Amino acid sequence: MLSFYALDPKVQETTPHKSYYSPDGTQMWVPSVPNNEKPEVGAVFQKWEGVLNMYETYSAKAGFDIRLSTIVRTNGVITHRYILCNKNRKPRPKNVDTMDTASKSSNKRNSNQKVTGCLACIRVRAVPGTTNFIIYEFIEDHNHGLLYIENMDLSRRSRQLRFTDQKNIHQLNTTGLKHR
Repeated sequence: MLSFYALDPKVQETTPHKSYYSPDGTQMWVPSVPNNEKPEVGAVFQKWEGVLNMYETYSAKAGFDIRLSTIVRTNGVITHRYILCNKNRKPRPKNVDTMDTASKSSNKRNSNQKVTGCLACIRVRAVPGTTNFIIYEFIEDHNHGLLYIENMDLSRRSRQLRFTDQKNIHQLNTTGLKHR
């Protein structure tokens, strides 16, 4: 494995994630999470919430955001569910005519949110006749850099206002005080 930060020993010491180059030349990142905290293929959970809580905890320690994806149903009964890395979407093509000065495409909002088509995910299937779910696929490698633990407050999940914060802001507004 060739590390991206192999040239700078100071950075290597503070980098919690390993990286390597795939056979097609794509740089891949592997989260540095203890094996006992990683999802295991074949693990059984009593309810869907158990799977979701486990993967949310894992992703927070690994340095990436997740999103719920496909739900497969047969006769109205859930049979499969997928949780993906938030950067899984394919980038939208940008067709900009640079010769057209009246083009409205220059009014598009710039975004720091980038999607890369990352394949990291967990796939579970329901055990028929029970509320149990079993992990049948776990892809750990990401095709984008991962967040450092110190920067997890910048993740999409951490940017959501908690209910207690919303309540405090509302109380400040009703008393006439300003919040910053």
